[in-house]
Amino acid sequence: MSRRGPRTALSASPLIRGGAVILPASDKDDDKLHGFDLATGETLWECITTTPGYGSAISCKLLGADCVAALVLNDLFVLRKTGASGAGRPERYDLAWRYAFPGGTNGNATTPLAAGPDLLVLTNERQTQAVRLSLDGGKPKATQVWAVDEAGRCSTPVLYQQRVYLHNGGELVCLALDDGKVLSRLPLIAEHCTVMLAGSVLLCLGSDGMLTVADASQPALKELASYPLMDDAKTWSHPAAVEGSLIIRSNADLRRVDLSAEANQQRSRD
Repeated sequence: MSRRGPRTALSASPLIRGGAVILPASDKDDDKLHGFDLATGETLWECITTTPGYGSAISCKLLGADCVAALVLNDLFVLRKTGASGAGRPERYDLAWRYAFPGGTNGNATTPLAAGPDLLVLTNERQTQAVRLSLDGGKPKATQVWAVDEAGRCSTPVLYQQRVYLHNGGELVCLALDDGKVLSRLPLIAEHCTVMLAGSVLLCLGSDGMLTVADASQPALKELASYPLMDDAKTWSHPAAVEGSLIIRSNADLRRVDLSAEANQQRSRD
């Protein structure tokens, strides 16, 4: 597969789903969510959207159907699987729900969080919302369940034990999924922070390379440890976890960082 494709929204990562590469982007004519054939690169389907933002699309199950959800600059778009593009062909998706979620000065830069069979959690530089999707007489409907002025900014939240965890620039915040109530806070200053879930533990990698490990087993957040993984570079990309280590892309290089107890003890001594 090789193609010259859409030219904007260059920070969005491709989503591979059902034999298709799904990507929010703009071309010379329209803003679209594109489905390209994984094998050939040909366009399978397109959904016209508003201006793409900086976040990527996700694949999830909503109301029992396979869906693709994407936050663009100022809106949420959710597409439902409607079949295949032809016999033996990749899956096809069509627009089901659209929900206005203004992204502020810089637009939306996160990925939606699938938090239930009919629920998505959205965050940006202004606030965090839970949105419930329904079919009212067969007509798609998106309804705000709650909204709080706790903004995840550029960090996509994670879900654990019916609690939402996000980083607001100065703190790691725990919210109740049912009503958005703040359950606890943990000071964590970072220009940007990627929050990852590992069992009942949160791994929070700041853009300065500091890894904060927090206990998420209870609503009250508790810091377990912190380690400087990089002291010579910055990172805004989401790391990949593999075999007790993190693969981190920074402005200096691509590195694999050992997270074993022995390695962390050595960092603490240093």
